[in-house]
Amino acid sequence: NSLSWWLNPLTLREGVPFQPPLPTLTLVTDASALGWGAHLGQLTTQGMWLQHELDLHINIKELRAIRLACQAFLAHLQGRCVEVLTDNTTAMYYLNKQGGARSSPLCREALLLWDLCLTHSVSLQASYLPGVQNVLADQLSRRFLVHEWSIRPDVIHSIFRTWGFPQLDLFASRT
Repeated sequence: NSLSWWLNPLTLREGVPFQPPLPTLTLVTDASALGWGAHLGQLTTQGMWLQHELDLHINIKELRAIRLACQAFLAHLQGRCVEVLTDNTTAMYYLNKQGGARSSPLCREALLLWDLCLTHSVSLQASYLPGVQNVLADQLSRRFLVHEWSIRPDVIHSIFRTWGFPQLDLFASRT
């Protein structure tokens, strides 16, 4: 499956520039035990880790934070070259090398990120930003406005029995 990229004639025809393009945007990201945060200029995004993500190694969380930030800002990043600032050197390495051999989970996460970027013509270049300078993204990864709501299961079952099941997602969120 990994080799299918090489079978696409469009991929082989595009080539690689001798000089990497200069970034026109800067995306700053961070991950914490609780969640992730990022900013692109004055735009911000954040999210809490899902239950199955809580125990992931911090390096995977940092790389996933970059991917989730790219997804959140995709409309702004499409067709652009973006400098990604991260305070995690492992995430920086895996992003710049488009994967790595030391950690299969990190490599899988990097490939998900690069697949997203290739699909949407986004070029990423990562640079290191010391944690003490990564103030806003750090705050976004740790402090959350609680805007996720739920209904007690017994109440929702009673509503569904009375009115039937909805044809849309009542509380759409990342799953």
